[in-house]
Amino acid sequence: MKQKEAIARRAGGCCEYCRSQARFSPDPFSIEHIIPRSKNGTDEDDNLALACQGCNNRKYTHVEARDPVSGNNGFRSGVSAMSIEAIHYHRQLI
Repeated sequence: MKQKEAIARRAGGCCEYCRSQARFSPDPFSIEHIIPRSKNGTDEDDNLALACQGCNNRKYTHVEARDPVSGNNGFRSGVSAMSIEAIHYHRQLI
């Protein structure tokens, strides 16, 4: 299985940040680096996430940001605030 297919399957077809479903999106989802290559992130599966276009564009090369709703550090997109740790935690549940 190709890496991109494996990442999409692991994510269950949902953006790993906001949990929106790829099948309902007008735009294709992409595989993005959780820790960007520009910050020494790797191409290993555990550093790659399936992301909707909105989350991928908002995150860009950031690793974390302040959530405007809770004030906590983490990445916010849509209605969900998910930090890198939350993505890894969610992956353990599926």
